[in-house]
Amino acid sequence: MKTSYHNHTPFCRHASGSPEEYARAAYEGGYEKFGFSDHTPYPFRKGYLPPTRMRIEELPDYVRTVLSLREEYRGKMQIFLGFETEYYPALWQDLLKIYAGYPIDYLLLGQHGFGMPEGDPGCINSFEKTDDAAKLVLFTDTMIEAIGTGKFSCVAHPDVLNYRGDDDLYREQARRLISAAMAKDLPLEVNMYGLADRRHYPNPLFWKEVSSLGAKVVLGRDAHAVRRVDPIDEYPAAEEFLRRFDLNLTEDLVLISPNG
Repeated sequence: MKTSYHNHTPFCRHASGSPEEYARAAYEGGYEKFGFSDHTPYPFRKGYLPPTRMRIEELPDYVRTVLSLREEYRGKMQIFLGFETEYYPALWQDLLKIYAGYPIDYLLLGQHGFGMPEGDPGCINSFEKTDDAAKLVLFTDTMIEAIGTGKFSCVAHPDVLNYRGDDDLYREQARRLISAAMAKDLPLEVNMYGLADRRHYPNPLFWKEVSSLGAKVVLGRDAHAVRRVDPIDEYPAAEEFLRRFDLNLTEDLVLISPNG
């Protein structure tokens, strides 16, 4: 079975290629299941307009586009409507109210910021290097709380925090996060984009703990361009990564609607 659930579109303002091109590439690549999971719009306050995600008013167009493609490929390939979503507790209930108006199939937990919502001076960027133990613990606490909502189908790049501090503390917090995901039977994503782009993730320290605990793992393409829908040249490195850490790979997700 060929499946892929972590894929973006130009609605997020930092991806190229049309949704139609993504779907065509998936179909031609032999996919049976393909999910669109663009960066969610969020009801940010104080007029903040995010530069790397769709706006609330663009949500209907995104949904119509994905549902139209679902109909076009019906009987050929299953297409799912999803979002990659941060968990910002202060705005979470407001976001769920927005989701309630749409037939959303699943959410990926992708915590690009934490502490406070984007646009707030207190928001911590997960990509910025830090050796601050308090930030590591807060990131982990936030992820565990998000997992506890029961609204997510997968944890995207769970090692996205660019922590450069104490390794023992990192392993301890990683085990907390992994155990929380296992308690909900949520797969953890090995992010192929991060691997191919030589980012700070996938973090070997994190995946050693995943291997030790035996958590479920899924490969995420994190496609922001059509060529990344089925990146043939990147599969050998991803497969080697999986073998290196003896990871428990699953190809499919149990889809959980946030409206369920």
